[in-house]
Amino acid sequence: MNPILEKYLAGRAGLRRICAERLMRDNLPLSALRTVFWGEFCAGDDRLPFAEDAAELPRGNFTAPDFGAPVTHTIEDVGDWRRLCVTTTWLLDLEGVDGAEEWFSTLSGKNRKKLRWLRNALPKLGATVSVLDVDAGFDDFERLYSAQFPRHRYHSPELAALRAIYCELAARGCAVTRVLRDAGGAPLAASLGYIGGGAIFYTHLTRTRGEYDKYSPGYYLTYAVIAELLTGRPEVEDIFLGPGEYDYKSALGGVAYPVFRYERNGWRNCFGLIRLRHREKKELRRARGE
Repeated sequence: MNPILEKYLAGRAGLRRICAERLMRDNLPLSALRTVFWGEFCAGDDRLPFAEDAAELPRGNFTAPDFGAPVTHTIEDVGDWRRLCVTTTWLLDLEGVDGAEEWFSTLSGKNRKKLRWLRNALPKLGATVSVLDVDAGFDDFERLYSAQFPRHRYHSPELAALRAIYCELAARGCAVTRVLRDAGGAPLAASLGYIGGGAIFYTHLTRTRGEYDKYSPGYYLTYAVIAELLTGRPEVEDIFLGPGEYDYKSALGGVAYPVFRYERNGWRNCFGLIRLRHREKKELRRARGE
């Protein structure tokens, strides 16, 4: 098995089920699991999809990452399926990296210069990074997140479910939750993640907008989390930065892998295949910058 896929699966083994049981017990929406565990399906070495928990593959479409394929923008035929890359998921490979400074030296000159400035400027302003208490301090994350992403309402059932998941992860000692605060204690950025096996899964990052924009608080917080892990948790060899194309992921050394949308081939799914063809045209235009 692809070693990246092996780590991806091992790091999440059992945690989804445990957190799902917590949500069902608390009568909270299971949809929050997707934001933390990023779906139930993966592509194997043969490019064919499989369900992580041995459940049947759905009749409709679904997405799955493939850690052995390049990012492409055209439809592929794979067995009984057609698939198209619709987004990317990111990995920061730290295997063999000896500490934070060695990782820092691998970044581009532009990013090293910016981070040196941030490492000096933010502490001078009194900004500090600390653990985010998901039990008592999750409101700080919620306020930032709901302001940045208004469709996620403050104290919504979805965010209550996210809190419950991270309380469960924290109780098991695997949560990695951090917050960047200004000199007065107000949150500037917050992140959620968890340790699974020899990997970190970095699931959420949010930040405030306003006078601190020029200090890139989310970018700096992610840098600080990685540097802390390299110093205090040397057994961590990979950081899965999750799906979505955000500049900070490539800036900090992340590598993109494709996430494919799968559609079952055949006339019974003709409408799904037509939609996939339309999506292919959209992805090709986007790749050309149109």
